[in-house]
Amino acid sequence: MKNIFTKLAVLSIAIVCGGVVCSCKESYISPEYIVPSDTIPYEKVMDEVPIVMAMNDPSYMFITTRGAGAIAPDNADSRENAEFYVYSFLAKNYAYQGEIDYTSDYVKEEELPENEPMKCLIDDPATRMGAEMRLQDDDVLNFVNQDITYFYSQRNQEYKYKFFCYHLDDAEILDGGPVREKDNIHMNIRIDGTQDIIHSVADITDKQVSGVNADNEKWLLANLMNRELVFSTITGHRLMAPVFNAKHAMSRFTFNLIGEDGMSESVYIQDIYVMAHRDWKFTVAADDVSKIGIEMLGDENLEQLHLCDDIGEVDGGKPSFEEYKYSVKQYEEIRNLGKGMLLPPRDRYDLFIKCAYIAPNGNEHKYLARYNLTNRTVEDDGTIVNNPFESGRQYNVTMHVYGFRQIELSMNGLDWGTPEDIYLTDEDIMDFE
Repeated sequence: MKNIFTKLAVLSIAIVCGGVVCSCKESYISPEYIVPSDTIPYEKVMDEVPIVMAMNDPSYMFITTRGAGAIAPDNADSRENAEFYVYSFLAKNYAYQGEIDYTSDYVKEEELPENEPMKCLIDDPATRMGAEMRLQDDDVLNFVNQDITYFYSQRNQEYKYKFFCYHLDDAEILDGGPVREKDNIHMNIRIDGTQDIIHSVADITDKQVSGVNADNEKWLLANLMNRELVFSTITGHRLMAPVFNAKHAMSRFTFNLIGEDGMSESVYIQDIYVMAHRDWKFTVAADDVSKIGIEMLGDENLEQLHLCDDIGEVDGGKPSFEEYKYSVKQYEEIRNLGKGMLLPPRDRYDLFIKCAYIAPNGNEHKYLARYNLTNRTVEDDGTIVNNPFESGRQYNVTMHVYGFRQIELSMNGLDWGTPEDIYLTDEDIMDFE
């Protein structure tokens, strides 16, 4: 055992930025509108204004077997089959200072009393989980339920609404469904390491704002800049679609396998898993948007989350690797071993690698090694800094196999800035079994 796993080698951390800046479509830019007079700063729209929304591409991309996995722009199935859910609720602005209530049901405006505003602009009346939507190729979101058409308010055209979008993948929803409170909507979920949990709040884009005529629509431009009318009937009439900038709640880990000598093909990787907490509170909509995202549900309880293979589903936390599938010859590489893992942000993880070594005489020896997986950087003065694993960032873990020698791990990649090399010592190996 100690001849094969003796030390942990150099790691350099791979971090990929978690957001992709949207290039907004020309159709979102409003036509020039001339203010008719100094006393009427906007027009009353007497026809119904339908609600149109779009989404920026999420960033880290790959597909898993158990859950749908991270949404990939270059994989049509992952985009077309991804289910998104959208809520929209009344928000306070200069035109409305009344009650905000996220427990409100969706009711068509014509069915409300004349003096009552639409407090809920978009929802699914049956499930109360938000209106289900799917992405088109041009990043526009389409309503799945065609029996309901959502419109902005005709009565209160200056009233402002907040838009929220989320993606659950196939995470298990605990306690029966979403919990709706006055100022937020959340649900308790259970993850298994394969779900891409996404949340988002819509905003107006710079390109949309640039389509406003600064000379003729000073009033409108000022209220767009300070978000007083984002989003309202006024913006909807000008085709200023809410655009969601998707944010991943998880950190993404990918795994690579590289053979370093002629004996490496005798070592088989049979299981990779981490110890992680599975139950989380997921806030999907909130009047205070800083509250949106995941937080630990209950006390931390670490369970095994296994790297999923493509031969079947993970069942009850059990690995799906074939018994003798993953080994590499000298100079051979397997990139994206299995289907990667999506894990909650954490300071560090215990990483377990189960291996089988087939000796020249045919005898089999199985081993389980545990590593302290951390995101470290080394400052110019040699100081080691431990950084937490962050949501929306990608970490590529590479296993270097030397046959009779050690298996070494490394992480390679690019941060938003200059990539950093992180040096680990024997002390980082926590124990062997």
